[in-house]
Amino acid sequence: MLAAISIVLALPLAAQQGRSTLPGYDMRWTGTWSGTVSSNGLRSDALTLEITALERGTTDVLYSLPDRLQYHRPFDVIARSGDTLRCSSTEDGVSLVAVLDPASTTLGGTWMVSGSTRTLRLQRMSREDLGIEQSDVDGRTLRTSMMIEYPTEKVTLAAELMQPSTVTTRRRSPLAVFISDHGDHDKDASHHGHRPYSVMARSMAEAGWASVRWDDRGVGGSTGTLLVAGIPQLAREVDHVIRTVGADPTIDTSRIVLIASGEGGMVAAAVASLRPVERIVLL
Repeated sequence: MLAAISIVLALPLAAQQGRSTLPGYDMRWTGTWSGTVSSNGLRSDALTLEITALERGTTDVLYSLPDRLQYHRPFDVIARSGDTLRCSSTEDGVSLVAVLDPASTTLGGTWMVSGSTRTLRLQRMSREDLGIEQSDVDGRTLRTSMMIEYPTEKVTLAAELMQPSTVTTRRRSPLAVFISDHGDHDKDASHHGHRPYSVMARSMAEAGWASVRWDDRGVGGSTGTLLVAGIPQLAREVDHVIRTVGADPTIDTSRIVLIASGEGGMVAAAVASLRPVERIVLL
């Protein structure tokens, strides 16, 4: 265990070199967008888009229509060119054309379903909209409490984002994501009075990294239960946390490291099949 911790604590020093073979994320598009689709101004449905766009590569888009109890639905055809995004889902019979207004960080366009065309208006969600509470500065670290809602699984995760206190949009931090072992664990992996995840997160923040960790389902401030959650569900949960945290413009989402303990390593491997990560560290 001491050797494993030493490896983790050595990561921030290497990370500051900023060398990565992974493509960067296009932060003009990447994030969570929320608003409405309306028909002749008479009826509006709430719509949320979760967009992950690589600067030189693919774009992934999930949509949610909470009024219709549809959450995190994928599009099977996605095309992004300049300020225009086109998506369609053959299975759901929906499509959209969204045009980005960089000046106002809004998306406008059309939403098409069952042969009818509706007006689409979306705005990038802010830190406050995403449930990020006021941050506390503690010496050289910045701690932010978050309640991350995961509607698909009807789970709310009590998380903490820890960053260097000097972080800015021009000096973004790479992100470490802590994934716990099998069983019930809080966000600090507390054990007999020791909080190893908290210790590592603080050391990493002091060395220039951001990190996120959260209480397991049904533990601490998180809702839900682990009894019904298998590796695929937990992998999607981790991916959702990364999407939520990645909407923060101070996070460098092109440099993501997964730090996993025990059986969390299998979850980390499944996450790596869903999105590009720079490396996986196994404890």
